[in-house]
Amino acid sequence: MMEVAHGSSIHRQRTVVLRAVLMLTVVFAGAFGLLNLYRGMTLLASVELAVALFSLAMLLGLPRSRNPERWSLIYLVVFFTMLVTALVTPRLSDTVFVWILVIPLLAHFLQGRALGLVLSLTFLAMAWVVYLVRFPGEPMTLVDYVGFGNIVASSLVLTGLTHAYEYAREQAEKQLRMLAATDSLTGLPNRKRLKEVLEHVAEQSRRLGTGFSLLGMDLDHFKGINDRYGHDVGDQVLCRLSEILRGRLRSIDTPARWGGEEFFVLLPGTDAAGARHIAETIRAELASSPVTVEGEVIAVTISIGIAEFPGDGAAISDLLVCADRRLYAAKEAGRNRVVAEHPELLEGQPIMG
Repeated sequence: MMEVAHGSSIHRQRTVVLRAVLMLTVVFAGAFGLLNLYRGMTLLASVELAVALFSLAMLLGLPRSRNPERWSLIYLVVFFTMLVTALVTPRLSDTVFVWILVIPLLAHFLQGRALGLVLSLTFLAMAWVVYLVRFPGEPMTLVDYVGFGNIVASSLVLTGLTHAYEYAREQAEKQLRMLAATDSLTGLPNRKRLKEVLEHVAEQSRRLGTGFSLLGMDLDHFKGINDRYGHDVGDQVLCRLSEILRGRLRSIDTPARWGGEEFFVLLPGTDAAGARHIAETIRAELASSPVTVEGEVIAVTISIGIAEFPGDGAAISDLLVCADRRLYAAKEAGRNRVVAEHPELLEGQPIMG
C-alpha cells in the first residue's frame, strides 16, 4: 500500500510539473511561432503554433486525465518534433541548439529517472546527428568540431547531473516514507502503516476471493514492569517482542506496533488454524525468553486474540474490534494465552488500546 500511496504522490507531482511545462510551451511556442511567421519561416512557424495549440488543449484537459505520464510522453515527442524542425531550419542561428539542454530536464521530471535517461540520450543523439548534417556539403572546421564537442559535453553533463539529482531525490523520499511509517523504538511498521497495508490486503482478498488473519497482541502486566523497573527495561521488553516477531514471521506478514504495549500482526493467506499456530509459537517463545535486569529474571508473557477475514468481519474496523475483543478474552481467562473464538460473548465490554 505504501507503493500505491507513493505512486499517487508521483502522479500529483508530475501533473504539477506537466502543467507548468505546458503553460511555458503555450507562451514561448506561440511567441516564436508568431515571430517566425512574421519572418517568413512558414513551416517552422506552423509547427510552433500547432505545438502551442496542442499544449493549450492538453493544459485544459489535464484535470480530467488519469494518466499524466502517458500525456507527458506524448508531449515530449511533440516538443522534440518542434525542436528538430527548428534545428534543421537553415535560416535560424546555430544558437537554437541551446534548446536541446532542456531535454534532460523535461525527460527526467516528466518520466522519472529510468525512462527519463533513455529518452534523454535518444533525443540528444538525434539532435547531435542533426547538428552534424545541418550544413551538408560544407566541411567542418576545427571550430565547428569544438562547437560540436561543447554541445555534446554540456548536454551529457546536464543529463548526468539531472539523473543524479533524481536518484538522490528518490532515495530521500524513500527514507522519509520509511520514517513516517515506522515505529521509532521497535523499527516495526506503525499504526498508520498497518492500516494502509490492511486496506490493500483486504481489497486484494476481496478481488481474489482469499482470506487472511489478524493477530491482536498485548504484553501482560506491562505497566507493572514499567513502574517497577523503569521505562528503559520496558523498552527492552518491547524490542524483545519485536525481535521475536521478525524472526518468526514470513516476509509477506506485517507486524506493527499499534501503541504502547499493543501490537498487531497481519497474516495474508492464513486461516484461523494457521494463525493460531503462529500465535502459539510467538507466545511460547516470549514466555521462554525472560529479561534479566541486574541479575533479576523478569518473566514476560503476552495475550493474543485472532480475527479472520472475511468470517469475522468484511470491514477493517470490524476485524480490529474482533481481534481486540478476543485479546480481552485472553486477558480475562488468565493471560499468556491465545483466543480465536466467541468475541460475541464480550459485547459491551471495553475495548483495549
